[in-house]
Amino acid sequence: MIKKVLIITIALFLLLGAVHASDNANDTSAPAIGEVPEKTSEISKITSKITASKVSGKENKKVNIKAVLKDGNGKLIKNKKVTFKIRGKTYTKTTDKNGVATLKYKLPKAKYLKTITKKKGNIVIKKHIYQTTNTVKITFKQSGNYTSSSATAKVISKKSPVIKKYRFKKITKTDIVPVKKGDYTYKRGPVTIQVILGKDFEFDDLWIAADMPKKSTRLQISTKIHYKDKHGNWKWEKKWTPTMSDHDLIVSYYGKLPKIDLIKVKYTIPSYKLIK
Repeated sequence: MIKKVLIITIALFLLLGAVHASDNANDTSAPAIGEVPEKTSEISKITSKITASKVSGKENKKVNIKAVLKDGNGKLIKNKKVTFKIRGKTYTKTTDKNGVATLKYKLPKAKYLKTITKKKGNIVIKKHIYQTTNTVKITFKQSGNYTSSSATAKVISKKSPVIKKYRFKKITKTDIVPVKKGDYTYKRGPVTIQVILGKDFEFDDLWIAADMPKKSTRLQISTKIHYKDKHGNWKWEKKWTPTMSDHDLIVSYYGKLPKIDLIKVKYTIPSYKLIK
């Protein structure tokens, strides 16, 4: 009797095992034997943001260029590498517990930038400004769950301005130059006078120009340009009124001219004497 019960129990056990195996075979979602289940979700990325402010100081002195690294929620990110690229060189620093990466950088020599001029009476004060501006690019490359980010900042090196004082006065000069057929240039101190005399049928074409070597310093020209007539008298022609153009002075005349051997140009130039 006991033997019969044991046989029936074993048969039931085998039957239940077969049914369970059949169910697993029909379930396509179940992993096969030895197969590792796939992950159903990816690790989400965390946005990073890096910021930096303008830095300035005296030339050849060391300054701290700082970059702050945070995530999208404003939480500081520590122990991450950040690169600083400036003037063709790259430096790597690591953020501290406050999310700050610091580069100690020696400022380059400041170059001439501009001159500020002020005038008080006959005294002219010139202030020469020296300043060099470079741009630093700061980059954080993707690390772990954090995305990449970058920023730029100005790095300015300065030098103490050079201030010079000058005593200003005007000098009036008169130059006499010959007039002859063709194109001739005459050097008279700091002023160059060019005279061109041509002929177009029955009319003469006269062109006179006066220039200063520095265009920032304009000539103040007399409103009259005189010529010497055949009797040796100096005369002026009202049609020869000077006008300003690319040159400091231009006189252009087209018409019948008297016989001219010499012209007289009167002008005023500024003079600056350094006050030591």
